[in-house]
Amino acid sequence: MLRGKFAPNAAWLRQAPYRRKLAWIISWPLDPTPEELADYDRLLVASTQDRPRLAALSGRPAHTLLQATAFGLLFVGNCRGVERPIVAAFSLAGAPLELIGEGWEAMGLTAGSPAIANEALPGSYGQALAVLNDHHGAMAAYGYLSNRVFDALACGVPVITDVAPGCPPELESGVIGHPPGSDAEASLERARELRGDQPRLAAVAAAVAEHHSFDARAGELLALLELDDD
Repeated sequence: MLRGKFAPNAAWLRQAPYRRKLAWIISWPLDPTPEELADYDRLLVASTQDRPRLAALSGRPAHTLLQATAFGLLFVGNCRGVERPIVAAFSLAGAPLELIGEGWEAMGLTAGSPAIANEALPGSYGQALAVLNDHHGAMAAYGYLSNRVFDALACGVPVITDVAPGCPPELESGVIGHPPGSDAEASLERARELRGDQPRLAAVAAAVAEHHSFDARAGELLALLELDDD
């Protein structure tokens, strides 16, 4: 039972035919009565400080279990009227996946919103386990790396992508290649490992900032113009 502001029906709680009844108390800690708490076999308390009080009040074993946050994959893009294999692969694998874009209903998927403002993208990227990315055929075949790879890596977030054509070497450690037919769970596990390696992701983000910003590209353009002037 996830116990917050609203209490369960007392009769249901007593008669519920579950082998074990657990309560995870996440808010409104003064509301549960001793009688309600005694109906649980074990308490999970989202407060180290309050755990002893609730244990004494209930007479039940109580353990600290802090609140948590959702941490899933993110794909930003519209459905093109045909299946996008990398989205299909992780959706079929049951991975937690947030879609932002239009047309996904045709694929039996639901997007959280049809669009997102550019200035809001870094915040959404930063909350993701990893950002999914794909390339259309000509981009992949001719070595055009998607701008989304640069954007997500700049936010310190791993990228899972179908291919990584022409990926600069200093960015490769933040990119997880997932060609068609790859094992989705293996890629997810790699993303979890990378997400826990903040020094590595920070180094990749710093490399993007130093070498792959629009300021850096402007510097390259100016250098080319100077060549023309020689």
